Amino acid sequence: MSTMKTRLLGLAIIAMAIAMQWYNLYELREKGTYHFKAAAFAPLLFIGGLYSILFPSLAGKPETAKQKVLLIVVFVVGLATGAVDVYFMDPGFFGF
Repeated sequence: MSTMKTRLLGLAIIAMAIAMQWYNLYELREKGTYHFKAAAFAPLLFIGGLYSILFPSLAGKPETAKQKVLLIVVFVVGLATGAVDVYFMDPGFFGF
């Protein structure tokens, strides 16, 4: 039953990330502004929710070195996708 709760929590996190991203894109299109934190962390939430759906037994505090490395990789991938999202919303932010 624990894995079912973890997967449902992952689905809720993904739904929240999609809603944040949708609202952020809506405001960018309508008002010309966006929320930096939402743009950076919505993809991170999506990747984290996907991680908890795919690997429900690994959710929670990592205990082994393998779990810690996997969690760091997931976090770095999430932050990288957040940086790409910020770049697509505001290319001038990074000075390119």
